[in-house]
Formats: sequence, C-alpha cells, structure tokens
Amino acid sequence: MGPRGRARTGGRIVIVHLVEFRIKPGFEAEVVASLHHSARVGKRPAGVLSHSVAHRLGHAHRRYIFACAWTDFEAWRRALGADESPACLSLVAHRLDERRDCVVDVVASAGPSWEEGRVLRVYRAAVRADDMEEWEARVRGPVAWLAERPGLVSVLVGPSWPRPEADSERTVYAISAWREWSDVLSNTGGRIGRALSRTELAGLEKPLGVQHYELLSPPLE
Repeated sequence: MGPRGRARTGGRIVIVHLVEFRIKPGFEAEVVASLHHSARVGKRPAGVLSHSVAHRLGHAHRRYIFACAWTDFEAWRRALGADESPACLSLVAHRLDERRDCVVDVVASAGPSWEEGRVLRVYRAAVRADDMEEWEARVRGPVAWLAERPGLVSVLVGPSWPRPEADSERTVYAISAWREWSDVLSNTGGRIGRALSRTELAGLEKPLGVQHYELLSPPLE
C-alpha cells in the first residue's frame, strides 16, 4: 500500500524520494557529469514533479542529495531499478558510498517544484505516533505562512514512509527551497540549525537536525 498523504495542490498524492550519498574519492566529476547528462538526454518519467541533485553545504566530506517529487506512488515504484535506485543513480551506483534513502509522504505543500531554487533545506523532527493526527492538522498553518515569505520557491512537509509499526515516534520532514542563502538566514533569524521562524510546532515536534544543500546549476530538467 502506498502513502496516503495528499498535498494541497489539486488533491494529488505527492511523495518525495530523498537519496543522500557520498561519491567515492576521485570520481566526483565523473558522477556529477553523468547525473547531468542522464537528466538532460533522458525522458523524465511520468509522474515526476521535479528532480534535482545538490551538494551539502558546510560538510568536510562532500555529500550529495538526489531529491525527486512524484505525483504517483506506483509510477515511482516502477521507475526504481533493481537496487531500489532512481534510474540515473543506478548508472553510477558503483561510484557511491554511504547511501541513505528516505521517502516522505507529503501532507501539505506550496509550490512543489524546487528547480528554480539555489538552496535546498531538509529539516527533520520527531513526533509521537499518538500526536501525528494533530500534527498533520496543524502543520498546514505554517506551510500557508511560508508560502508568502519572500525568497521561498517551494515547501513540502510530511512524515517518513513506510510507517514503522512498533515505533512510538515518527520522523517528519520539511523540505524547502530558497532562491538565495540570504533568504534562509532571514527566515531563521540566523539560527540555521533550527526550524524556520514561526513554523515549529512547540509541544509536538522534537528537532532532530537540519541540512542545507546547494542545488547544482543548471538544474536537472
């Protein structure tokens, strides 16, 4: 069974597949060029809203993230390779290390395509399983507020999928894209390791961390 979250953009089901990885030493230029080439000459799979590659800012060992937003769960499953990788990553899988995947079941969004942004921000928090229904109801308020903020390109919010059966907490994500780094600074009050201003749901969320990535230019199309 697929995710049940519905982004508030025409009632479409939206999921985001995030793949964080490190490129093996000596192969960075080859892998980045391959990802750009694959995206340019290959046909975008049906159901894809946006997909991009970005490198992590402020990290001693260069890490990257592949982020892809889908309108259809089954289309996403069909597009995965034998190693559960998106097609363009399967081509370079032997050059990657320390891969971590997650799927986000989006329950609220504004401007779901982040490809015009320069900075991708991935914020994680833990929410008690018993509080998830309240969290999903309340999180739409901060998303609507963010939609009016200068510099925001898009924001997508939701819990990880699939839902762990035994866990008492769930990890929730806020994935936002911004036109400039200065926009991130102004909307965090300079506290870049915290939730965006006026978006943290006190009493429901336990912050787990935030990473910032620079979207590679030109964007993958």
